[in-house]
Amino acid sequence: CQNEQWLAASWNENRGKEATAAYQKAVEIDANYAQAHRELARALMAQQHFKGALVHFQEYLKLEPKAPDMKEIQDSIALLKK
Repeated sequence: CQNEQWLAASWNENRGKEATAAYQKAVEIDANYAQAHRELARALMAQQHFKGALVHFQEYLKLEPKAPDMKEIQDSIALLKK
């Protein structure tokens, strides 16, 4: 049972790293791709890379000033600035 938990945690960690790499690549290809910035920020938060998450959440709102999830993102930014 403990091995299963470790394997699940490792798998999830690797998936998070893969997602981060994919969103990072998307942002490199198109710096104006707002959703990629948002998802990269979420992936970075999940990996506790808070400074990077803050940068990408801010960039998302800069690119999508009327984003439907603006309040949620602003709340995340406020938490990351603490």
